[in-house]
Amino acid sequence: MQAGYDSIANWYDAWVRDQSAVDNTTVSTFLDFIGAVDNQLICDVACGQGRIARSLAQKKARVVGIDISSQLIEIAQREEQQVGLGIQYLVDDAQKLAQLDDWL
Repeated sequence: MQAGYDSIANWYDAWVRDQSAVDNTTVSTFLDFIGAVDNQLICDVACGQGRIARSLAQKKARVVGIDISSQLIEIAQREEQQVGLGIQYLVDDAQKLAQLDDWL
């Protein structure tokens, strides 16, 4: 599956990482809003390079990240190999979520 985001995946990953100071406030507010996620199964749809998925997993959620961009999923998987939070990443269309049944 070729996605338009594949061509900008490396740029987007660098941009997200550069925005971390601003983004940390947004992510922190989001995590405060949803409350405890310990052992909850959460699907991060359109997860991109996995920023939110990693934050949820660090809060002890069981996370699957889905994105249509195979390049962004590859970046997320590389990070997962280094950090090892137990996140499963899948390439899938958010309008179909065809692979989600296999994961559940």
